[in-house]
Amino acid sequence: MLFLISLLFSAFLALKIYQYKPPERPLAKEGGSPKGIGGWLILLSVGVLLSPILNIGHLLETLPNTLSYNNWLAILDTTLSSFNSVTAPFIIFSLMIDTMIFIFSVLCVFLFFMKKRIFPYLYISLYLASSFFLLVDHWVIKHFSLDDLFDSQPSYITKSALGIVIWSLYLLKSKRVKATFIH
Repeated sequence: MLFLISLLFSAFLALKIYQYKPPERPLAKEGGSPKGIGGWLILLSVGVLLSPILNIGHLLETLPNTLSYNNWLAILDTTLSSFNSVTAPFIIFSLMIDTMIFIFSVLCVFLFFMKKRIFPYLYISLYLASSFFLLVDHWVIKHFSLDDLFDSQPSYITKSALGIVIWSLYLLKSKRVKATFIH
């Protein structure tokens, strides 16, 4: 049920972001900056396109175990030595976040190819949120000794932080980005 609620909420929020019309910006001088999806934006477009595919792959991989009745019986069985009161809320929270990240990664694909001005900001926000929740997941897994149930790799956090710095600076400072995302 919470999965459906997070799915609907994410879809509603994505629709509102998609419909957002930012105030007009003065047009750049003709011939000054390179326009269109080229240069480093080609590399970014590969990441933008792969992101929903990787996210849905992750969801499809974890969803059967997450929604399994027998798994929930085991997770909620207080007589088991492996019982941890944090496990169930953690799974629900992770599923909701994964769903939201998937929805917004799909939205980023549309905004990217429609060259919407809001794309760079949404992409940076999505990248930051995804990295933040990756950090929270890692902390919860380590802090509550859930290592045997969940996989947590600190290398993902480092790669994510490096990606945030590189792409955020590019998206915020690049003349090509400013000249491309104009709608």
